[in-house]
Amino acid sequence: MPPNQLKPESFESYPPEARRLARERVVLLRQLPLAFLPLLLRELIEYDWKFPVERRELDQQLKYLAELPPGKLHTLVEPFARLQVSIEIEALDWVSAPGSFRNS
Repeated sequence: MPPNQLKPESFESYPPEARRLARERVVLLRQLPLAFLPLLLRELIEYDWKFPVERRELDQQLKYLAELPPGKLHTLVEPFARLQVSIEIEALDWVSAPGSFRNS
């Protein structure tokens, strides 16, 4: 699935706090390139087990990205957007199991 098709329900398998945060930031997540998004989701899916300082850091990173003007966000993630991702990798369940994206 392409990132722009993410829905709040896409994160149903996430632990409670990670699911809440992903749903709150789904608009941002839809804008991120597929070559980058599973890396971020791998951190997000572990949110419930992170130390408070690690949670704050991830919260601040997501807030920073969400508050960037669209053109600036595009410029920031453009190197990832240029990476070609195969159809096979795109077809993986990278939302529910973002670690599988790394191992492919």
